[in-house]
Amino acid sequence: MSAISSLTFITGFKARALAVLFLAGTTSHAAEDLVDNWDDAPRVVTILVDGKPKFDRVETRSKQDYINKQIVLDFTEAKVGAFSLAAAKESVAKADGFAISLNGCWGNPWSMEGETVVSGWIRNVEVPSVTIALLNGLSEQIASATATIASADASGWRLFVARFRLPPVSVATLAVGLGEHGMGEVHLDGLQIHDAHGTKGITDRTVTEWSREAKSTLSARIRAAVEVGAGTDFSGRDRQLLDLLWMGRDIAKNNAELRELLRAVLNEHNVNHLPTKMRLIYAYYQLGSRSSFKPARLEPETEALILEILWEFTRITNDIAIARQSTWWITASENHDLNEKASALLTSRIFMNEPMYRERVYPDEGHGPGYGYWKASLADVSDGTEPTPGGNFKDGKQYRAAEHYAAWVKFFHEYYAERVRHGFFVENASPIYMKYTLSFLHAIHAYCGNEALKRETGAFLDLAWTDWAEGQIAGVKGGPKTRSTHSVSGYDSMTIFARFFLGGPGFTGQLYAHQLFDDYEWPDVIWDIALDTPGRGVYSLRDRGVGEAVSVRPRPAGFERTMFINPDSRLIKSSWVTPDYILGAQMDHPDATHTQLSIAARWQGLICAGDPKAHLVTVSSAKANGDADMDIVFQSVHARSTLITQQARRWFEIPPAWFGAPPLEQKPAAVFVGKAWDAIAEKGGWVFVKKGNAYGAVRVLAGARDGEKRLTEFDMDDDLSVEGNSRLVQIAEHPWKWSPDHSVMMLDDVFSPIVVEAGRKADYGDFPSFQTAVLSATVELLKTVVPGYYMVRYKGPAKDAEEIVFNAATTDIPLIAGQPVNYQLDSVFNGPFIHTAPDGTVAIKKGLRQLVLHFPAISK
Repeated sequence: MSAISSLTFITGFKARALAVLFLAGTTSHAAEDLVDNWDDAPRVVTILVDGKPKFDRVETRSKQDYINKQIVLDFTEAKVGAFSLAAAKESVAKADGFAISLNGCWGNPWSMEGETVVSGWIRNVEVPSVTIALLNGLSEQIASATATIASADASGWRLFVARFRLPPVSVATLAVGLGEHGMGEVHLDGLQIHDAHGTKGITDRTVTEWSREAKSTLSARIRAAVEVGAGTDFSGRDRQLLDLLWMGRDIAKNNAELRELLRAVLNEHNVNHLPTKMRLIYAYYQLGSRSSFKPARLEPETEALILEILWEFTRITNDIAIARQSTWWITASENHDLNEKASALLTSRIFMNEPMYRERVYPDEGHGPGYGYWKASLADVSDGTEPTPGGNFKDGKQYRAAEHYAAWVKFFHEYYAERVRHGFFVENASPIYMKYTLSFLHAIHAYCGNEALKRETGAFLDLAWTDWAEGQIAGVKGGPKTRSTHSVSGYDSMTIFARFFLGGPGFTGQLYAHQLFDDYEWPDVIWDIALDTPGRGVYSLRDRGVGEAVSVRPRPAGFERTMFINPDSRLIKSSWVTPDYILGAQMDHPDATHTQLSIAARWQGLICAGDPKAHLVTVSSAKANGDADMDIVFQSVHARSTLITQQARRWFEIPPAWFGAPPLEQKPAAVFVGKAWDAIAEKGGWVFVKKGNAYGAVRVLAGARDGEKRLTEFDMDDDLSVEGNSRLVQIAEHPWKWSPDHSVMMLDDVFSPIVVEAGRKADYGDFPSFQTAVLSATVELLKTVVPGYYMVRYKGPAKDAEEIVFNAATTDIPLIAGQPVNYQLDSVFNGPFIHTAPDGTVAIKKGLRQLVLHFPAISK
């Protein structure tokens, strides 16, 4: 086609592909769907006021936690991708259009020339005109054109097209003016530019375009992150000094201060401080004599001190006997364990290449894992010595760094092979601790020095990030999580990693710098799964969890701090994923023997598209701001849109011998509801919530009691039966209380079962219709021998709902559609995107994209 196509032709195309050939040549969009980017949009879109863009400063928009108060991402109305753009309620009255920064926070203006077309979709039948203006900054106009607007389609969306004939220009901002009409209920979506070079997405792009832009801005984003880090001592003055040195500032002064801090670290000998060794490994490779900086940013005296600390902090803990033990023997916590083992690998490589260290012999005392690591926290005797584990794994041989390095390379080959075949992680999707675990994996990928191990580490990161991508909406992880300490969650540490992969800001706090300076990046298939929420569809995830303990009595000597993980744990990570919500929980076999981590601060419940704070979460207690006591153990059953759960009456745990076993306790139980909902209603014993196109319902179940019939043998009131069926118990209308701030449902009986039902506008229509459907669902309490102890029989309102029988009286295996839950899955991953084979081959597939990963078995 040699000229601009007619509106009739344009509107005939499928909106999600928008493969429009406006000018000669083909477009890159013909084979790829368009997706939007939940991190990019708030940073680059704002409103027009009197025709002028109202952007916040770039320094503000590029912050990790930036919140755009001018516009909203509307997940309820989208023509292209997952969301459209609309003015925030506070901005509607003053706004008269949208402005989009084409160079974003880190890029360059776009070059345009010749016949150029801007097209997009707008939703509001009252808009009489749309004016497109091209700006070379925030105010200086290059050109403007009045768009032609097509008739509305069945959903009310109207395609607009503006045409330009341009000399060579650089365009920084594109404005979509609505004139005197103002914003009202206007939504904008699918904005694109078409010229002689093809089609380029603005608000919605192909994965190829998003990935290409992330690569093009990588250096600028790294530099910006380090610049921010250099300005604050958040998470440590040592970290700030490293950022200042990377920036090349006050080399001598900052080296001197860093040495002073490092000498204090050496004297304190706090080996188990998570960032210390990994920060020094980063400094060695990124700032020292082996870095790309010439001359090095670390002075020789500073580098020598770093090597001295790394040796002193690892010579005991880097015991070759540990490298030969099972990868499922985890000491203290999963992130601390990986910290020590990754440090052992990477420092072994450093020392085998350092002339002053390569011939040093490691003590290899063989006392057992954790020895030399936990001295600071376990020194409870007057002389500060550390309790010595009872192991005797010393083989009498002498080993140097090269032998240690080879042993740890083999260990990590096995580590990946085992987890691909059995499951990962114990600290599953922890909002807090995954920032450490992932940072250690990035450090291995960046600095391991073994090409085969680097490939496997990259493949393992691919798998870990696919697991995250398929179970999240707009950066918020749904489904079961472990060690979700102190918070009902929302955006978390994995969101920070994801933002950078998606072309957003980096971060040098904690240990995130390892991500910035690692060359790992998401393959396109992960981009696609992460961003194409509508295209993913509706699906179930039922994956193997790990964390069950091997029941070994007596505990072997030398492993006083160690968990023995059963790789075939009877734990299921279950989620029901839709474009509008994710509902999920972990289901444990009632006879599972837990480690102290597998039951720590579990997260389960409902998240919704459109607001990271819109969720229903079971807690012990919580506040409206999301602060919560999550340290409560629930037993649960989950099937599609239904979750039934209860504070566990019993569970069994085997902590390491030197870790205390706190007594089992009855804790307060509650459901966090929060304040982020569009609507909330109470009816028929249920609490109903609405966010965008997602609906939720919660009901706390307890039996009504007969105060006139006292059972002396149980010293309690009898159950009130349903008339005509003595097995059924009348359900109490309101066996819970609102917290004073009306954000938490607090249970009267801490062991009351809780039902959570979720739904979509696409399935139920409007919110009242969902309520009516839920109120018609089958909810029954069945008597057991002891009054007040019940079984639950429930069948939700969904068309494909299956009856669930949940025994809230004791520990038992629930029934779904008459069949007991199967806790021993054949495959680690059971969803639409990850496919595993027994030989360690993993295929990640979405549409025409496929990534094949290989994890060969390691012989002992």
